[in-house]
Amino acid sequence: MLNTLVGVVPGLVSVVGVDVVVASMVVGVVTYMGVDMVVAVAIVVVVVGVFNVVVSMVVALVVGVVVATVLDAVVGLAVGVIVDVVIYVVNLVVGLLIDAVVDIALGVVVDGVKGVVKVLAFVVVGLVDLLVGLVFEIAVNAIVGVVIGVLEDIVVNVVGLVGVV
Repeated sequence: MLNTLVGVVPGLVSVVGVDVVVASMVVGVVTYMGVDMVVAVAIVVVVVGVFNVVVSMVVALVVGVVVATVLDAVVGLAVGVIVDVVIYVVNLVVGLLIDAVVDIALGVVVDGVKGVVKVLAFVVVGLVDLLVGLVFEIAVNAIVGVVIGVLEDIVVNVVGLVGVV
């Protein structure tokens, strides 16, 4: 008998569905206990309804939790990856732009400083050359003037002496 039930119940469940099998078992139990058939059907409807509601709630809860958890994990991971990639790209682009701007600015500043230093060097060298030239010119003119003055005095004195003699 038990083997027959074990073989028949899965077949019934697959053919008529869980609700009908549960209803049949409840009707059989209620009828066996001597309760009126109408009350038995009402009890079956209530029991099957409660069973359906409980099963539906449990399935909905389990499926909802699983789906929500999986979706949350997948969406969270995807959003996290996308945000990380966007942040990396923005940092890379901004870093490259800042690097380029700083390099250009430093290049301009360094070139400008080099240009100013060159101009100042030329000005200083020119001024030193001018001062040295002026000092040399003054010194040479002074020395030549003194020498010429001395020679002139000598010549005048010699000529004067010769003229006296």
